Amino acid sequence: MDVASTITGLLIAKFWWLLPLLLVWFIVESAWFKGKIGEWAVKHSFKRHLNPEHYTVLHDLTLPFNGGTTQIDHVILSPYGLFVIETKNYSGWIYGSVDESIWTQTFHRKKFRFQNPLKQNAKHVRAVTEALGIEPGGVCSVVIFTGSAKFKTAMPENVTSRSGGVLYIRRWNTVIFTREQTSKMVETLTDQRLPPGFTTNRSHVRHLKEAAKSPRCPQCQTPLAIRTAKKGPKAGSSFWGCPNFPKCRFTRPIKQP
Repeated sequence: MDVASTITGLLIAKFWWLLPLLLVWFIVESAWFKGKIGEWAVKHSFKRHLNPEHYTVLHDLTLPFNGGTTQIDHVILSPYGLFVIETKNYSGWIYGSVDESIWTQTFHRKKFRFQNPLKQNAKHVRAVTEALGIEPGGVCSVVIFTGSAKFKTAMPENVTSRSGGVLYIRRWNTVIFTREQTSKMVETLTDQRLPPGFTTNRSHVRHLKEAAKSPRCPQCQTPLAIRTAKKGPKAGSSFWGCPNFPKCRFTRPIKQP
């Protein structure tokens, strides 16, 4: 035992300098770090290529929504429209379509399934339009993949990668909001957002865990919400309903204990 301890001590004394390098390597290779790099690259592209006189960018926007909270990566407000942006840090090959609820990532001969980010971002769009009290006509959902992923199926124009997000946004050049309207919307979202930081993030994660306990809609994978029938023979009774109503009309009864 003493010999083993001595050898271990000698190895640590000789190769101690490797420990910080290993720690740095683990951090750099982590999904968290790569995600942060991707977020920084997106922010930098917005700052560099979108004129601040016409575009206001809000990052990491957490809004109250549907009894909980929803966290939005970026919202860009401009006279040409509002852009609600979801970023994804993925590598490998991506397969999916607008109508599919689940997309697939193929990576090192392994397949991983994840929720269609367009459907995920639809919730963010609803949160923004409800907060602003506007119709969704002037709001565009944009999904930006920040990693090295390659699309292996045709994607709509609002699903892009890296700098393609800025190019897509700049293609919108028809004025639909006045400068006063845009300023008012920026003010409203700023007032309604929860304070950025650890406390808000922790609360949001707690809401997500609670929502995960609810059954999910088999059609769009959104956690079902408890609704109350307002008319008909079952008026006053509760049921599970999809929050995407009326676009999705899935319902199911609540099992009584």
